[in-house]
Amino acid sequence: MLAAGEPSRVAPIDEVVTRFMAEHHIDAATIAISRRGHLLYTQGYGHLDAEHTRPTPADTPMRLASVCKPITAATVCRLIADGKLTAGTRVFEYLKLSLPDGADGRLANITVDHLLNHRGGWDRAQSYDPMFHDAAIRKRLHLDRAPTADDIIRFMLSEPLQFDPGQRYAYSNFGYCLLGRIIERVSGKPYIDCVKAIIARPLDMSSLTLARTDPALRNPREPHYPTGSMTLHTERMDAHGGMIATAPDLCRFLTAYQLDGRPITRRPGLDDAFFGSMPGTTAMVRHRPDGLDIAILFNRQFPNHAALKPAIDHALDQVHGQLK
Repeated sequence: MLAAGEPSRVAPIDEVVTRFMAEHHIDAATIAISRRGHLLYTQGYGHLDAEHTRPTPADTPMRLASVCKPITAATVCRLIADGKLTAGTRVFEYLKLSLPDGADGRLANITVDHLLNHRGGWDRAQSYDPMFHDAAIRKRLHLDRAPTADDIIRFMLSEPLQFDPGQRYAYSNFGYCLLGRIIERVSGKPYIDCVKAIIARPLDMSSLTLARTDPALRNPREPHYPTGSMTLHTERMDAHGGMIATAPDLCRFLTAYQLDGRPITRRPGLDDAFFGSMPGTTAMVRHRPDGLDIAILFNRQFPNHAALKPAIDHALDQVHGQLK
């Protein structure tokens, strides 16, 4: 493996990461690259603190944002494969949640498969993202605290869908919040405990755990997260964006699972990428058709995160022969 401290042979990769960091004033980043479960390169960049006194180790645990979703999907797919759940399970019936008077009747038709594939019927582009809609939720539910995941679900039972379940795709954080509650009901465990048992421990992903809202409760090895004036209540985001892990551990996940959660059975030609983005975080995981897996984490959100994929791909094409 090319370890941290051997940058010359893979300089194009380091140049891409440091360029994005400079362009977007990012303090900390990590990258890991593997093939068939063998870690080929890992590196940390910048500093964990805003004062630039603590260099970033390559195995720094960082927030994943929506890169949590493939892990949630893999957990659900495992539960389905084990016969504990079906793709056609009706979500609100299974969660034993009754629809209130006047509710959108289509809610009763939403299945686990709809949630996995972002086809549940919610479209934040036509309404809002309830996972970040605290003021309205607190007002209606008369809360004097931040809403929990259960509060948000209760609120959404009275909200209309934007389309019939299954009709089309619309990315939904709330749909994956519901999958987290499905996982808890199936397993009888908190979401993170089930994910660790089914996904993390078998793959030796020891760093995977919940992100914490309170800085005093965070892993001391995490970087700081510039989030501006926004407070992210990460515990309620667990299944859609509320975990931390290291880049090498994400590569361990990529060895076993596709980004839609299905196990990898045939590797040649697998070509996919998934991004996470929220205040304080940009993340990308990538399967390349040449068999390379990539995980990259930054401690700041930036707008053109989709540009990471072609930039990293170009760098990897340049150094392909050095990664052994």
